[in-house]
Amino acid sequence: MSYPFDEAAFSRRDLLKQGAAALVGGGVAFAQAPAVITGWKPATAGRRFRAVVRYRSSFDVQELTLNPIEPRQIVARVQAAQACYTMVGALNTAQPVMNPAVFGHGAVAVVEEVGPLVKRVQPGDRVLVVVTGQCGQCFQCLRGRSANCQAGFNRPPVMVGRMADGTNVNGNLGGFSELIVAWEEMVVPIASRHDAAELSNLTCVAMTGLGMTMVREPVEAGSSVVVFGAGPIGLAAVQGARLQGAAQIVAIDPIAYRRDLARTVGATDVLNPNDFENGAALIARLRQMTSWVPDRPFAGGRNPMASGPDYIIEAVGGERFVPKTERYAREPHGLEVLQSVFTLCPAGGVMRTCGVGYPMGSTVTFPAGGWSNGTKDHAGGNLAGVQPMRDLPRWARLFETGKFDGKALVGVAVPLDRWREAVEAAAYRTAITGIVTFT
Repeated sequence: MSYPFDEAAFSRRDLLKQGAAALVGGGVAFAQAPAVITGWKPATAGRRFRAVVRYRSSFDVQELTLNPIEPRQIVARVQAAQACYTMVGALNTAQPVMNPAVFGHGAVAVVEEVGPLVKRVQPGDRVLVVVTGQCGQCFQCLRGRSANCQAGFNRPPVMVGRMADGTNVNGNLGGFSELIVAWEEMVVPIASRHDAAELSNLTCVAMTGLGMTMVREPVEAGSSVVVFGAGPIGLAAVQGARLQGAAQIVAIDPIAYRRDLARTVGATDVLNPNDFENGAALIARLRQMTSWVPDRPFAGGRNPMASGPDYIIEAVGGERFVPKTERYAREPHGLEVLQSVFTLCPAGGVMRTCGVGYPMGSTVTFPAGGWSNGTKDHAGGNLAGVQPMRDLPRWARLFETGKFDGKALVGVAVPLDRWREAVEAAAYRTAITGIVTFT
């Protein structure tokens, strides 16, 4: 690997002295400022690029001037970025935002420059800039919990560039931009030439769905799986369950085209929750559908009082905008679903939940004995178990070989100037995903 500075001018002792602050400031502890490498000048500094910027009451494409990167950062040319539902609240500009920021979290990109302390990638590499990092050094990473890597959420903003008036803009993970700047640990190299729009879902939603079914508490072959929500996360979970060899996969969603997509990517059954009078009726139907084990407990069967699916995946959450398609009529915030997940889960069953956006102060109620002394296994968290450096390259191979249907998860794909269409597709659920492409 070639470095953009004269290695001969630096001894090992010099590099250790000058690099210590950067290694600390960019990774594990964040009290120290990044190092300054004498004799190194970022080649891309001063470059002009366009990005979607949220500032004050404006939310539009602006031209920025790239700031010099830090020694442990990279600059990459974005190929595609997806609009996650968690980001769509930015469409509401009634509340001014006083600290300008590039919109988005994550992207598929090609590296154009690396700082002199970067080891993971080099110019020309195709990478995923992901919503969660993997530094390998923090408390969580050292315990095999890279999904909770502390590097991604505990560092100063990345001031990627300057606006025309000189105001600095935070570009941390902002993928709706021609260029993206990221710390090394937020970048995963992938040796893949697959379609960028499809792979962009791996930076967040597809990674979440596959993680819930293939990593922590992985679905066992021959098992039954119920997936609440057939958005991009739920559809990725359906595919993960299929790849794991599930015998039965039931997808539940009020939106017709999403139920159709669920069948396309591997669901054996689909249900519309609005066809049921209440949550209890839906639970009864799901128990009846998934209780395929005979009622002979001493011959490998299951007690009918503990019937139900082996795995339950929740990928619903709360509404930020009222959908412009079919709506879940009874309770749009996802709380009924969380209650149903616990009630439906049988003894020995597994619950995986990842929903976000619930109303402030909202709660669900579980029986105390069932919670404290029951045998239901719950694993919460969007990316519980995922290790990006290990998992994302192999999942990219699933896209390449057609084992994972990435095309089914591409809804609206538009260029940067039409970025709002992508975000509104996600906000109003008129398409399975909204993606901005640059290729």
